[in-house]
Amino acid sequence: MPDYSHTNPFDPLPASARRPPAPGMATDAVLAARGTRLAARLLDQALFYGPVMLIAVVAMGLPDDASDVMGIFFGLCALSWLVLIPTQWYFIGTRGQSLGKMALKIRVVDSDGRNPGWLRALLYREGARGLLGAVPYLGLVVSLIDSLMIFRRDYRTWHDQLANLYVVRAPGAGLEDGDAPRLSEVRSPGGGGGGATLVLGAAVALLAIGGIGVAAAIAIPNFITMQMKAKRSEVPANVDGIVAAERAYHAANGAWLPVSNEAAAMAEVSGKAPRDWAGGADWDALGWAPSGTVRGAYWVEVSPDGAEILVRGICDVDGDGDLAVYSTDADARAEMTTDANVY
Repeated sequence: MPDYSHTNPFDPLPASARRPPAPGMATDAVLAARGTRLAARLLDQALFYGPVMLIAVVAMGLPDDASDVMGIFFGLCALSWLVLIPTQWYFIGTRGQSLGKMALKIRVVDSDGRNPGWLRALLYREGARGLLGAVPYLGLVVSLIDSLMIFRRDYRTWHDQLANLYVVRAPGAGLEDGDAPRLSEVRSPGGGGGGATLVLGAAVALLAIGGIGVAAAIAIPNFITMQMKAKRSEVPANVDGIVAAERAYHAANGAWLPVSNEAAAMAEVSGKAPRDWAGGADWDALGWAPSGTVRGAYWVEVSPDGAEILVRGICDVDGDGDLAVYSTDADARAEMTTDANVY
């Protein structure tokens, strides 16, 4: 009968059946703590998505020509990825460490404690994680479940198990303060590749790349649309401001004030680039001026009998030649009279 007297009560293998440590592998190798793994993952995510987040933050408050400035930022973002992604792949393939794992002194190893190499660490493990997260909508849920698998006894997620890999403390990092088990206590016998094949790994990688492409194809147009809507929102806000000024003028003078005209407004529309407000005597008489630069142009029409007004605002923030038009009378708020997809 096998001797179970010195076996970890949570370990299905008796002590006599455990494989000896690989040559050069410290016998006290400890699995990386769950919190450390999470912190390393968040650090890698920050490095990857940081440039995009910077672009989004800057874009929300850009007062200048968006097409030029945003082009520069997107270029810098692409350049950072061209440097970051090969760097991450190189360290994962040669050391079993991403930049986040290097910073927190943990690494990916096989069941013998050795560097798993490019195929298992990069293609199987990272490719599987990419595939899990690339599925639209469902990917978020599956990725969350995958992350929660770290609370198993062997601290392994699904993508760890696919490649039969483990995450341990790197040499020189010292032991964890917690009670994380040792690699020798949880590693699977045989040390195989978890049943993964080259075809499976290639399929995982291709599906992950395809999923990222689909996500980008959805996210980038949505981002541009959101930006256009934010810039166009200047027009209804200013039209409502002009209406308020007309009401004040009417209360003080007993009449509405016609201001500018359609032809003048058409000549003033600036397109993508904002411009300084030109103003004029009629706008001064009304007592209204926008705050800062503008992309739109405005005018006020008074009915022949002087009883009603029509306030209009136009813009072309995407520079395609199609004008977005807002209008209202003295008793309502600005409404768009052109198609919602016109900017």
